[in-house]
Amino acid sequence: MKMTRDEVAKKVLGKAFFDLEAVLPMLRHCDLEDFPPEMQPAFVAIREAALQGREINVDILADQDPALKDLLLGLTVKEFTAVDQPYWVTRLKEFTAEARAVEAVGRISDLLLKDERPYGMKKSDIEHLWDRAMTEGADVSRMISLRDVPEEGPPEMRSVGFPAWEEMTSGLAPGTVHVLAGRPGRGKSTLLVQMANGMAKAGFGSLLVPLEMGAKRTAQLAKAQGNLEEGVHVLMSPPRQWPTLALDLKWAVQAGNVKGIFIDHLGYLRLPRRKDQTRVEEIGEILRSLHALVERTGAACVLVCQLNRRIEGRRSEEPELSDLRESGDIEQEADTVSFLWCKRDQLTKAKADCMVSVAKSRYGVEGRIAVVFDRPGRSFLER
Repeated sequence: MKMTRDEVAKKVLGKAFFDLEAVLPMLRHCDLEDFPPEMQPAFVAIREAALQGREINVDILADQDPALKDLLLGLTVKEFTAVDQPYWVTRLKEFTAEARAVEAVGRISDLLLKDERPYGMKKSDIEHLWDRAMTEGADVSRMISLRDVPEEGPPEMRSVGFPAWEEMTSGLAPGTVHVLAGRPGRGKSTLLVQMANGMAKAGFGSLLVPLEMGAKRTAQLAKAQGNLEEGVHVLMSPPRQWPTLALDLKWAVQAGNVKGIFIDHLGYLRLPRRKDQTRVEEIGEILRSLHALVERTGAACVLVCQLNRRIEGRRSEEPELSDLRESGDIEQEADTVSFLWCKRDQLTKAKADCMVSVAKSRYGVEGRIAVVFDRPGRSFLER
């Protein structure tokens, strides 16, 4: 018996109430459009609860949205305990592909019947696309005449609470990646949390990805800074395998209206092991994928990075781009590279005079910004 899309969607969602560990891969591989419109609110509620580490419980989820209760109760049928999750997720994806193909064929059909073709496109070209749509479908919606591409207005500038840095770098514009580098103990994590809070204060949701400190220590640091904004989120138990984390980031941007992603730090990110791949190549691949992700989602990312130890034995204490650990493509892929550093005689001071050096700024200018690191207050101030 052929099952409907609704029945398959119920099998996929219902499993979450009985075996969350088994259903987590589903949450990482499904998109909102994979579910029928009436089930999308349930998918969003279950996904948010899972990503935040909360219990998947009808009453708890319904407290947040009472209209969901009847729908959720319909998913808590015991038959879902034996569901082969990967199989049903695959089936659900097949329904989505079919829907895209039908939509693509319909659009091409309209073009053929009305004889309204994009400028410069022959009728035979559209017929060729028709043939492709019957098997691939999804490619059609991504093609557009160059004449029809809308003009791009000025990018939306997103403040992080550091006016001088924003002026030099053009701020966290959508689709940009910013590297913040320094040696251990210079306050990189502190500055990152402060920037995430500054973005939320400006009205943009932000997401902290604490690969080094973890969510609890990051929360303690944020609260120590005071005036913690509601729009600052943290990813609980973030995965260190980049493909899995990339999926989590995509969902977080969609579900939480996140405009800024703040990752601490690059050194913890990994790709599935390949014998022929060096760490430098691995970092380059991760950064290219990260750049593609923020471009697709319209978010921006600030990524903490370590500097090589060799800088500590050098006469000049100001870092250079060549000091980036596992540099590889970091300099090439990042839109901006900023160094947080201070002279050795400032390392033990409660209020240390530090410097933020903008060494690369694709859309702005390079230069230095003097800052004060208030260690007891766990915060930075521009001088």
